Amino acid sequence: MVKRMRPLLVAVGVVTLLVSLALFGVLPTAATAATASGFSEPFTPAAIAVNKPFTVTGFVDKAAATGPIKLLFYQNIRGSWVLQKTEYARWSGYTDTVTKYLADVTVPYEGTWRIGASYGGNEAYASEYKYRDLQVGAKLNANATGPMVPYWLVKDKPFTVTGFVDKAAATGPIKLLFYQNIRGSWY
Repeated sequence: MVKRMRPLLVAVGVVTLLVSLALFGVLPTAATAATASGFSEPFTPAAIAVNKPFTVTGFVDKAAATGPIKLLFYQNIRGSWVLQKTEYARWSGYTDTVTKYLADVTVPYEGTWRIGASYGGNEAYASEYKYRDLQVGAKLNANATGPMVPYWLVKDKPFTVTGFVDKAAATGPIKLLFYQNIRGSWY
């Protein structure tokens, strides 16, 4: 009976030793899965003209705001996405929970474009890629762009809504309508 117990006691002793070494940092512990960084898709004005500067913005969790955000500009040419240019966004401003990235850019040709934002990640946060498709025209219409708002909103905290309109069309107030999606319906 004692001979049969000896391998079991040795195995328990080895496991206890390994756990103790890992707890004291002598052995590496199992890697934990990277968490989501809260990385947003890039935000752009709704109307973009060829070679006219516009701002691309987005957000990431404050703790994840390390390394560059790479912006990839693809043009849809006969059904295929062709990379036309690459830019890097800069970190610009933060709140208690998120950091904003932005880049002032231009697009050289008319057509359908995809602006992709690539976040490299780090030990704690997974890398991510998100994109937005948009139309680029020869010149802007007088129409207002879509409203640009922060990616995350906190109940009862003020936030800023921005947008653009051609100077000639800026003749009156812009009306903002706020809707809430409740169980699949907008109210």
